[in-house]
Amino acid sequence: MDVDTIPGINYGRVHLWKRDQAPLQTGVKSMTIVEGVDEQKFLDRFIQNAKAL
Repeated sequence: MDVDTIPGINYGRVHLWKRDQAPLQTGVKSMTIVEGVDEQKFLDRFIQNAKAL
């Protein structure tokens, strides 16, 4: 994954590649895309962590 941070029309544009096609020599980072969230589990942990503050 790479994000364009140079000011201009493409600022913030995200570039994604499959792992075997990524131009790793340019410094792009590997990432995992979350496609689903267990809403109840998320809320339970969020509330638990918020109470611990």
